[in-house]
Amino acid sequence: MCICRGVTDHQIRQEIENGALSMADLNQRLGVAGQCGRCGQSAKSLLKSSGCNGCGKCGGACKGH
Repeated sequence: MCICRGVTDHQIRQEIENGALSMADLNQRLGVAGQCGRCGQSAKSLLKSSGCNGCGKCGGACKGH
C-alpha cells in the first residue's frame, strides 16, 4: 500500500478498526501519504469502505463506534 513507509493495507485496516477516522489519523499513526502521496487515494478508499467518509468530524459515529 505505502511503499515509502512499508505500510500494508492490513495495517491501515487495523488502524481504522482501532479508531482512525481520517487521513490525518492514518498519517499520524502510520505515516501514510506523508511522503510521495501515491497511497493517499487507496487509503481513502479503505476509510470509505469501512463506512467512514474520512472527515473525522463525527467522532466515529459513521462507523458505529
